[in-house]
Amino acid sequence: MKEWRYIKPLVTESLISDVEKKLDYKFTDSFVSFVKKYNGSRPPVSVFTTSSLQEKTIKSFLSFNPGDVENIVRLNKGVAEISELLVAFAIDNFGNYLCFDRKNHMVFFLDFEIGKTELIDKTFSDFLLKIDS
Repeated sequence: MKEWRYIKPLVTESLISDVEKKLDYKFTDSFVSFVKKYNGSRPPVSVFTTSSLQEKTIKSFLSFNPGDVENIVRLNKGVAEISELLVAFAIDNFGNYLCFDRKNHMVFFLDFEIGKTELIDKTFSDFLLKIDS
């Protein structure tokens, strides 16, 4: 298995519940476990595809640490302006986001410029299988 890079260890695990309160969103257990281990990191395989999107990349997962540049609370302010139904958790090299749907926690790609979304996976765990191989 390849290495995850640029992991930013959580300053404290209480940041997870702090972020949940600020974003008014309860993360899935699989995502919380992931954040505890790989906060703000880059995956070993950063390319994923959907039915119509080919070779999309992940620059990094958003960090729960308040001082980090790609902070999840700060970047979700911009996402909320496009859609209140989404919570971003990762970003690509072009300023687009990977998001959870607030209703059923499915994983979506959000094209930030045009506001269009596309389903990537039904669960975060399924999505991780694509990029952690």
